[in-house]
Amino acid sequence: MLYNIYVYELKDGKQLLYPKIALDNNDFGMNECAFVYQEIVKNNPIIRVNHIQEGVESWQIDGYVHTYMRKYGLENVRGGRYDTLELSESAKSEISEAIKFFSCTLEQQENRVYQYHDYRENIQYDIDYYRKKIRLYEQTDAERKKYEIERNIRYDLNWLNRIVAKGGNKFFEIKGNYEKLMGSLAAVYQQYLNVDEDARTKIDRIHDLYGNCAKCELFFQNPQLFFDSRVIQEERDHNKYNYESDTEFKCVISVFELAIYSLINREDELIFDLNQILIQEHRDKLFILEYQLGERSLSPSGFALSPKAKPTA
Repeated sequence: MLYNIYVYELKDGKQLLYPKIALDNNDFGMNECAFVYQEIVKNNPIIRVNHIQEGVESWQIDGYVHTYMRKYGLENVRGGRYDTLELSESAKSEISEAIKFFSCTLEQQENRVYQYHDYRENIQYDIDYYRKKIRLYEQTDAERKKYEIERNIRYDLNWLNRIVAKGGNKFFEIKGNYEKLMGSLAAVYQQYLNVDEDARTKIDRIHDLYGNCAKCELFFQNPQLFFDSRVIQEERDHNKYNYESDTEFKCVISVFELAIYSLINREDELIFDLNQILIQEHRDKLFILEYQLGERSLSPSGFALSPKAKPTA
């Protein structure tokens, strides 16, 4: 069903937008509007109709009201479902977000249009160049994902270190975070072994540094086997645990730190490489070459070139 939106001017110059079914008789339109929006017009009567917007869908009505609110101010426009003199805070927030969203979207569209004309006039290379750059980006990103981890594990490992150093914790209070960390540590350790061909050599160096202690592979595949006796207070008491003299703990923590920071540092290097590739610009220019300049002159490889494009060396 289509509506006509009548834009009425009130006595004090404010606007009131009244949606009316398009096929309705308009003889009583102004009176109908006043009846529907009694609170608004009671002390501020309608004096004239300034504009009629025809053929509006029902779901577009509030968007049209928002447009007027953006132009004339939130307090100077009512209509659609905004039928009270004073807007609630939730309504104000809703309207502000809607206006912000629509405005932001339009600005983004304008920027993209500007980019389109800029890119179209400044395509320097042939289609193969942009395909190669995009392929390089995708390959580098795939490589980056091999090293990707949840980086908060750094802080969780520090938390574990403090738990062991301090002692006296009620295990049921930390059990959830502790067990989650144990699973994450095992996964990160295995990930490090899978992606770094020198990982085993680097790990062995740490073991040598601490006198070949804690070299059992099960400690890293299932860290709970190692940490439970250091975290659970009953076991600490039974073993008369001493944090300062526990070189095995320092060794295991160092191995996990090696795995975590090696993965993070390598991913950061690949992120830096990715940032050197202007991926969106390359994709935009490739799109223009493939879909909009397809009838232009062909490169030696058989692909279209823009008038300003030149083959790569």
